[in-house]
Amino acid sequence: MLHKLNCNDEFSYIMPVNPLRLLLVYNKAHGNLMAYPWMFGHDGYFEVDVLAPEGHLIECSQWIQNRISYTNEDDLMSTLLSALSSGRYDWMHCIDESSRDIILRHCDDPILLPYLPWPASSPLSRNCSNKVELYQWCRDAGLPVPASFEVNDLDRLKQCAAEIGYPCMLKGAQGSRGATVFLLEDESQCELILKDHKGIQSWLVQEFLTGLAGTTSMVCGHGEAYATCSSYKNVMLNGGLGTSVVKQFVRSEELERLAFLVAKATQYHGATGFDWMMNANGQVCIIDPHFGRGPSSMMVSHIGGVRIDQALYAVLTKGSVLPVQPMSAAYVWIFPQCLHLLLEGLIEAWRVACPLRRDVTIFWFGRREWRLFLKQSAALLGGRARVLLGRFKRSIRFSRNRLSDCDSVI
Repeated sequence: MLHKLNCNDEFSYIMPVNPLRLLLVYNKAHGNLMAYPWMFGHDGYFEVDVLAPEGHLIECSQWIQNRISYTNEDDLMSTLLSALSSGRYDWMHCIDESSRDIILRHCDDPILLPYLPWPASSPLSRNCSNKVELYQWCRDAGLPVPASFEVNDLDRLKQCAAEIGYPCMLKGAQGSRGATVFLLEDESQCELILKDHKGIQSWLVQEFLTGLAGTTSMVCGHGEAYATCSSYKNVMLNGGLGTSVVKQFVRSEELERLAFLVAKATQYHGATGFDWMMNANGQVCIIDPHFGRGPSSMMVSHIGGVRIDQALYAVLTKGSVLPVQPMSAAYVWIFPQCLHLLLEGLIEAWRVACPLRRDVTIFWFGRREWRLFLKQSAALLGGRARVLLGRFKRSIRFSRNRLSDCDSVI
């Protein structure tokens, strides 16, 4: 909802006569992050190339000009540097946290420097991959964040949780879109969660906030906010702790002020955002900074009246952004998360935002993305079917063991 600073109410309408070339970098991204090629490419502001692992589902997108593949994570950087050294790209955008972290480990490479989303000297290049250091940086920069501690073992977890106070949040240090986010209500849960997730080496214990939660997407130019779009997370997966399924757009002076602060503090250049939540005093706190990448729900910003592609084009061409258009819907269901509701229950989402209402829409896929939509749906439903089949087999095995034990007793 913000526009380029120092602009009046008159805006020059940018026509994409000369589209820029954008490189999107994928690694472990999935879900609605697949809509990014459509978001940037469908109106002609950008010609989109994608760098992704071999066989990645994003290769099905109809909005990709060139597909650049790498075999494994060890090859990501060499493949990326080779692509950037060609000089054909006007900008690069990391899609997920894993690709961002790999790239930032090489932030001193001269080929990468022109594409960094902040000044080369910024400490964000070092601490973005460590959530504890990132939250500390936010506090030092005057950005409101909840109290947080990094833990690596059970004793440290119990100590930090007791210091913060129950209930508190426990999050996997590496983002997994809400799959490893837990609400700790007492000490007894600590050991159970660590035991069930032995593959996670580092965790984050965080203050529990009880207010409304949401996301702000934004486009910045060298620390100046050009456009933002904010929304509440009305319905989320994983018992309300996972990724959002139903969102409600909101326009708030406090969120716009916070977006200005984030842009200025980070000196950000490009598209990014942050998840936020209200604390007990009604203050908005940043609970998940998406610095160096974009929020997964950014691609529905157009429904809220904000064009991310046009705003980024304006940033890169030193132009102005179009005025915010009226919201085409107050609520939006997001694919493919909404497919999970077919399996987990639709009642809450239907009650909050019935799709039959005029102010509710469903974002299934971008224009001409039928193939990608069908493949995503098949992959999600197929994976879910395998999980259910595994549970059924374990149930049958358990029943047989019980019968065998009864026979031996008889």
